[in-house]
Amino acid sequence: MPFYIILVEPFKGGFALSHFRHALSASCILGTAILALSEIIFGQLILSAISLVMLMGALLLELDRVKLTARLMLLALVVVLGLYLMGDYDRPGLITIAARASYLPALITVLIPLRISAMSSRMVHEAGEFIVHQPPARRFAFLSFGGHIFGVLLNIGGLLLLMHVALRGPKSRAIDDPVRTIQIRRISSAVMRGFSANIFWSPLGLGLNMLLTLVPGTSWTEFLPYGLAAAAVSLTIGWCVDYVQSPKMQSKSTRPGAARVWGLFGLLAVLIAISGGAALIETLFGLPLRGAMLIIVPLFSFGWAMISQTGGARVAVAGLCKDTFTDTPKVVNELAIITSAGLLGLIVSTMIPGPAVAELIVASGLSGSGLAIVLSLLILIGAVLGLNPMIASTIGVSAVVAAGIDIAPELLLLSALSGWAIALIVSPATSTLAIAANATDHPPIVAGVKWNWLFCLAVECAAAVAFYVFW
Repeated sequence: MPFYIILVEPFKGGFALSHFRHALSASCILGTAILALSEIIFGQLILSAISLVMLMGALLLELDRVKLTARLMLLALVVVLGLYLMGDYDRPGLITIAARASYLPALITVLIPLRISAMSSRMVHEAGEFIVHQPPARRFAFLSFGGHIFGVLLNIGGLLLLMHVALRGPKSRAIDDPVRTIQIRRISSAVMRGFSANIFWSPLGLGLNMLLTLVPGTSWTEFLPYGLAAAAVSLTIGWCVDYVQSPKMQSKSTRPGAARVWGLFGLLAVLIAISGGAALIETLFGLPLRGAMLIIVPLFSFGWAMISQTGGARVAVAGLCKDTFTDTPKVVNELAIITSAGLLGLIVSTMIPGPAVAELIVASGLSGSGLAIVLSLLILIGAVLGLNPMIASTIGVSAVVAAGIDIAPELLLLSALSGWAIALIVSPATSTLAIAANATDHPPIVAGVKWNWLFCLAVECAAAVAFYVFW
């Protein structure tokens, strides 16, 4: 089906150069996912370099869609890459860097059909309505949990969808209504806190998948209990902080129908199926999680489309192929930012001398839990100052690993992920806060820091205590 679109679509209704350009860029982006998976299976690192070259070609073809922030990230990547090539660094090592970074755009690409299948599914919309129409006493908890589940399955798309549905009611109130501001604050905070917690364990998340390639000696299945525990603690702290901060209000709310409950259960079943399938492939075939996800996600997406869409399996598959091919060029901003951030972090961390980092850490007297706390705080501080948390996390974790510092892999991952999770809520350098600010009609400093500073402080304190107690 995609090859049919490439050949025929540009000539429907007459030749259109833009149609051919979009078809070519879509083919390049989809090709990056295929090459990234091939590199993981066959171990040929050169395939990752080729996939990144194809991706850059696609970004050039869609340059008119690339926004200023993404262009600045690409420019920074070009500058840093130039400094690396001009310096006395390991040039063949760029192939290894490419192999680690190529997975990020590949994962974003394979999530496109999953997002399309989910957004067109009645189950997703029923789950969203069920979460939003809860009584005030338990609405925050359901919104937070919903933000978590929607974020795992749909990433930024899930955050957008749930935020849009949940804020319709409060936004219909008068602007000078004090209840309006309270509801908007609680709803946005609940969804963002739930969304940020998925970074601790999600098999579909970019953060954990990226860091797992940097930390030797652990896999997703081995880290999963730690990640789930951290996510549970974060969600619980979010609810407790809201309970302390928010006034108790009485409000009537329509009890959602029983049918909508099954929508939420259905999403949980989808999440379990994807996670379980990836873990099974990783365990049985020894394929790393990143390879398992590139296989299981597209298969599940097409299976979901065949089950949920009317008209038969053949029509559903053809429709999903066409929609995926059409929507692929639209994610160039996401691809540019994520890929640039990943490459920047990896390249800069390679340029940092390992012995100097080791000497600095030894001189500071930090080790184990103390080092983990400092790393988490540095990632958070850097993000608040405008440094993308992916770059800060990649540099920090890579530097510690390269320096040969004795620290448990699980502790190192949790330290970076805890700082990264909080940064998603308060950092102006993240798309999550930009979405929340736009949805709530409040500046980022309000929607982020003002509304969530106590939660962030509580999470950092809880992380510090956990690091000292368990390590």
